[in-house]
Amino acid sequence: MKKRALLSLVLILALLAALYLWYTRPRSFLAITGTSENAVCSAALLLLEPWVDDGQAGQDTWELQDLSPAPPPLMPSFPSWKKSRWRASLKNLLGLDAGSFSGFSSSLQGVLGLEERGVFFTAVDTGQLRLSLPSSPHSLLFTAADGSTYQALAEYLKEYGTFRE
Repeated sequence: MKKRALLSLVLILALLAALYLWYTRPRSFLAITGTSENAVCSAALLLLEPWVDDGQAGQDTWELQDLSPAPPPLMPSFPSWKKSRWRASLKNLLGLDAGSFSGFSSSLQGVLGLEERGVFFTAVDTGQLRLSLPSSPHSLLFTAADGSTYQALAEYLKEYGTFRE
């Protein structure tokens, strides 16, 4: 009887570990939003980088507004989107809102206009991503599988975005 209970416990733990690994597997941004490259009709992105110099606080801002593609789809123009992979947080399964980020120095905020809906997101330089999807009543939390994803997006905005003081 004791062997049977132990075997059952081991099987349950193995099943939970398998489900954890499956749920937190790295997925692309398009996969977690449930869309395709061709479905993105427009986008607006904002990069915020706070700074302190001699006791004076400020913030540098770069923005790309109303990115509406011509015949080619919009997403291929962001090379790092295709390469980025994100791991879902187990907090998403609890039905809790992802909440706000604290303790970061830089953030990238944006909205993607899809054919019939929009995807709102905030990414921070710590590698976390908060998504607001029309299909979810609360925001979802993800972590970058690769640490260079945020930096690649920030560099893209600095190169092609409009700087605002």
